Amino acid sequence: MYDIKQFKPTLYTLVLLGLVGFSMAAESMPLLLFSVAAIALNAWLVMSGRFSPLPRWLANIATILALLYVVQQIMTAHGPPLMFIGQFLVLLQIIKLFEQRANRDYAQLLVLSLLLMVAACINTASLMFGILFILYLVVSLYCCLIFHLKVEADKAKAAFAIPEEKISPATLRQDQRYLASSMRRLTFLVSTVSVAMAVVVFLFFPRGAGQGVLGQLQFRPASALTGFSDRVSFDQINQIKQNEEVVAHLTAWRNDQPVEGTQTLLLRGYTLDVYGTEPLRSKPQWTRSRPRTPSGEREIGDDSAEGRASFSTTLDPAPVVWRQKVLLKPSGSRYLFALPGLLNLKSARPVTVRYYRDDGSIQTDPVILPLEYEAVSNNTPTRPDSLSLLSRQVTIGRPESDPEVLEQIRQYTLQPQVTEGLASEHIFPIEADNEEIARRIEHHLRTNFQYTLDLTDSRRLFKDSDPVVAFLTKVKKGHCEYFASAMTLMCQSLNIPARIVVGFKCDEYNTISGQYIVRQSHAHTWVEVLTARGWVTFDPTSGREANTKRTTGMMQSIKHFVDFLEYKWAEKVVAYENRDRQQLIRQLDNAMTNATYDASNWLLKLRKGSDWLTGLTGESSFWNTSFRILVAVIILMIIVIVSLIVMYVIQQRRLRRRAARIGLDGLPVDQQIRLARQLAFYDQLTQALHRHNIFRPLHLTPLEFSESLVFLPGQVFDAIRRLTNLFYRVRFGNATLPPERQRRLENLVQRLTEELDASGA
Repeated sequence: MYDIKQFKPTLYTLVLLGLVGFSMAAESMPLLLFSVAAIALNAWLVMSGRFSPLPRWLANIATILALLYVVQQIMTAHGPPLMFIGQFLVLLQIIKLFEQRANRDYAQLLVLSLLLMVAACINTASLMFGILFILYLVVSLYCCLIFHLKVEADKAKAAFAIPEEKISPATLRQDQRYLASSMRRLTFLVSTVSVAMAVVVFLFFPRGAGQGVLGQLQFRPASALTGFSDRVSFDQINQIKQNEEVVAHLTAWRNDQPVEGTQTLLLRGYTLDVYGTEPLRSKPQWTRSRPRTPSGEREIGDDSAEGRASFSTTLDPAPVVWRQKVLLKPSGSRYLFALPGLLNLKSARPVTVRYYRDDGSIQTDPVILPLEYEAVSNNTPTRPDSLSLLSRQVTIGRPESDPEVLEQIRQYTLQPQVTEGLASEHIFPIEADNEEIARRIEHHLRTNFQYTLDLTDSRRLFKDSDPVVAFLTKVKKGHCEYFASAMTLMCQSLNIPARIVVGFKCDEYNTISGQYIVRQSHAHTWVEVLTARGWVTFDPTSGREANTKRTTGMMQSIKHFVDFLEYKWAEKVVAYENRDRQQLIRQLDNAMTNATYDASNWLLKLRKGSDWLTGLTGESSFWNTSFRILVAVIILMIIVIVSLIVMYVIQQRRLRRRAARIGLDGLPVDQQIRLARQLAFYDQLTQALHRHNIFRPLHLTPLEFSESLVFLPGQVFDAIRRLTNLFYRVRFGNATLPPERQRRLENLVQRLTEELDASGA
């Protein structure tokens, strides 16, 4: 019995994996660095013998302070409670690391680590976290087995009557030699069986109604990152960091021809048309002119699922029809994204959809699980509903945005260098030159203003001034929200109906998966202006492509390959649900039925006697080329596996027999096999002596027997003694002979045998 030295390194590894997994899910690098530093400090103190457990009272005070901090964060800070609960678990785990005294503290560390990984599982479903989680499960199983053994060993030592210093060192070495390998084999066996059972349960057991019930507790990306948001405001005048998180994967077809990254696609989310300051806000922001009512609300899903149908609009198809297949990741967004001019929408799972005809936006419940849907659009300027426009004629003639801001922007817009004198007072109905005015405004912004995400040096220019007015007259640079806001207000100041559109600009194409990659950093804002052709799209943002850094070459290929794996993980694993399970069961049932039917037909052909060759080589689907190749490969694999098993069994029997011949049959089987492999030369030597009727008496040891062979020639006698000494070093001294030396020893024994034959001994 001895201390389980493998336990603490495994425990530290397990705790570290849990903290890394939670930090990965929370996307918090400071939390990860803090946790790793605390674990490294604790491990160094323990390994160097300087560790002293925290007093109970101090650990209790630290726990209470951590709890109060978390409660204060939940009450005051913005964010989901699960993030702060996870932070509390991290702090509690670190406190327990510095408090560890007995097995109870180790058990609490194991439980806290598991709870931390559960919190991380609720928040993320990425491939990297999935791989880390599988590794965590294997290590946790190994750690639990070692911990159980440690607890039992501690109990046994406490009840053991013999003092520890009097226990046989040979017994301790025997235990230490086989414990690690035994635990690894047991862990591998249990993990393999558990993974196999988990795969079966995942594939064939139905999903419950509580799927995603904790989705509302998920974390959200920090607001300082660029990305899609439900509002457009100008609260932050600082440097905005790029967020490279993937939001969706898009596959597009133009008249059933794949769009292989040949053009940029603008996926619409929602529109805003009123600019001003709300009563409870100090900074202006964009809003909608009035609460909208959806033109239709219904639950949609796959056509084959419980009779649910797709959602269709009343727009007429255009000569060019665009079909988009989107896999939207869980982001909490309430909008579905598609090209303008929606004709039809179909979802892979049941969702509630609200379609707004006025601006073509598609709203749904918060997306907390991966959602795959297919949209069909005409991607052309959409004509507004005539009755709706007539009822809003007065409103369109008098924009609802801040009049003071509109007047300042109107003075700027009427300058000759902006619209080249074409602008004038416009009133409803729409005049034909609205599109030309919008084109000139777009050209002016694209050529005279600079795109940037860093406005830190312009902070003083925005002070005491409207952000859009300051952008036009002083700053002359900004991100897409400034460009789109400026153009929309410039059009509205001339009584031209305009609105901003918030969505994604898709210009990154993955050639491996044949899909567009939609990231948070691709979130974009552009403009739609009402013209004689309908709502026409304009993008006044200048230099966005030039300022957006793209990874090229090998790094881009690696990045796209990892993204392809992430997509397949999300599509085949994360988004796997009852519909996929039922389809898999149907496919297996059909395959088994067809195989049985084809096999029966084949057997009937074999019974015809003269037609047996035709039955083997005919046109039956059972014996088509691919199936024959598959059967041949399976048969070959079975033959190889059976041959390997037979060879292994024969070899084990030979080694056991060799061990019995050289007196090793009293050892455990594993030791018999190992020593029999090493001592093949000694077995060959004893058999050579037996052929010359030289046998070792039972009362003599191998060394005494070798010393009694003085009647043999001198060289043979000396060689046998050297070989016997080497036998002792391997048998009792744990020496190991490399394969090359074993071959040399076997050659030496062969020469000794020839000399014995020649001498006639």
